[in-house]
Amino acid sequence: MMLTVSVAPGYLGTKLGMDTGTITPLLKRMELLGVVTRTRDRADERRVLIALTRAGEALRHELWGVTEKIESACQLTPEELLALRDTLNSFAHPAKR
Repeated sequence: MMLTVSVAPGYLGTKLGMDTGTITPLLKRMELLGVVTRTRDRADERRVLIALTRAGEALRHELWGVTEKIESACQLTPEELLALRDTLNSFAHPAKR
């Protein structure tokens, strides 16, 4: 059962800085775990669309709770949190430095 807007794997890959060869196997595993659905686009059957299931939506909310706990534990200002985020992103994507 889909609860959110469906998006193409390429869109997710762009947002996450991953190519489709990397993200597609991850999405297949996530589908097996029941956190996303993969369906063919009715308008263009060549495209696959990804959406969160109820379990995926619950996991998303749980993960945002972790983020809030980290923010609270760090006791950083909003500006310091942005700087921390940018630093962590630079570690995750070293080629973009």
